[in-house]
Amino acid sequence: MAGFPRIPSRADFGPLFQNRHAVRNRSQQADAATMNLLAWQVAGASRTVPRAMAFMGATGVLGYHVEAWATYATGSPTAMAPTAGRSGAGVYHFRFGRHFPDEAGATSVFQPLAAMAFPQGVTGATGALGATTFVNGQLVGVTIRSSTGSGVDVPFILTVW
Repeated sequence: MAGFPRIPSRADFGPLFQNRHAVRNRSQQADAATMNLLAWQVAGASRTVPRAMAFMGATGVLGYHVEAWATYATGSPTAMAPTAGRSGAGVYHFRFGRHFPDEAGATSVFQPLAAMAFPQGVTGATGALGATTFVNGQLVGVTIRSSTGSGVDVPFILTVW
């Protein structure tokens, strides 16, 4: 199906499958009920799979990153990577491109829907950490705070849907 990384709906897999003939050998054939369930599950599971992941260093340097639209390369081609940076203590941003080639080479639109950050390397000095994220168009923001509410710089892993 062209258009990846767009999230497919059940309707994208076409009309409900129907049996034209009885299934005679289940080791080589699937019935309509099985195929309909498979299409439903793939569409549902697609909604829960992140489209991008990145490891951000405490200083705002983007480390390893991988995006679903760059499946033909190890890691991601630089042209398809998000731009990233740090604008203050515990405040980071990622800007994702809007257009990427799909599996057929056609232009597909990527729109971040949600994000989640996971702080790493916590020491006793920083206390408990909390991470908040926001999505505004192609911009994904991350704020990491200590238990006292002040911004802290620690590495983190970001997942984007």
